Amino acid sequence: MTTKRHPGLGFASLFAAPLVLAAAGTAAASNFGSGGGIYLAEDSTPAVAKFSLTNAYVNAVNAVVNNIYNPTDLNGTLQANQTNCADSLGHDVCAFDDTYGVTGWDGIYDCVGTVTGSNPTARCSRGRVRFNLSAPGSAAALSLACEEMGHAVGLLHTESQQYSTCLIRPVNTNYTWWSPHDIAHVNAHY
Repeated sequence: MTTKRHPGLGFASLFAAPLVLAAAGTAAASNFGSGGGIYLAEDSTPAVAKFSLTNAYVNAVNAVVNNIYNPTDLNGTLQANQTNCADSLGHDVCAFDDTYGVTGWDGIYDCVGTVTGSNPTARCSRGRVRFNLSAPGSAAALSLACEEMGHAVGLLHTESQQYSTCLIRPVNTNYTWWSPHDIAHVNAHY
């Protein structure tokens, strides 16, 4: 199992910035592709299963699938009230929140399914996104869901200040969207 961790972000308001999706231009420098524990989704139709999420994360995951995934070439679907994250159930991404303790991360993505192919285009049959309710300074739910669900389709962190994106480093919880650069990468690979 491979894991991508998201460090603590500090307190921020839940919906600090609107969901903004600009027209995607050509992707120049790459913050996309498999490597470092991040994989592309199996295909362009990720089925996102929600497992006993708190209201904040139910709303955040819904917003990511409906307002960030679906305006791209991804055609995400939501599956509510799931009880099992098995490959046989057709889940591509399983989203959980729980009190995982003081772990050093607010959110984490890992591949718990089968990895096929090789970097930079390796694909994961089933990813898992977890939100840590007990993290000190828990992140704004929408910003964190935007980031972790971005990892589930192959988006990596970027340190380039030219992009306003939920995947930027250092973290800015006011960013609750993918940049045109991120969108161009997604559309080029799905």
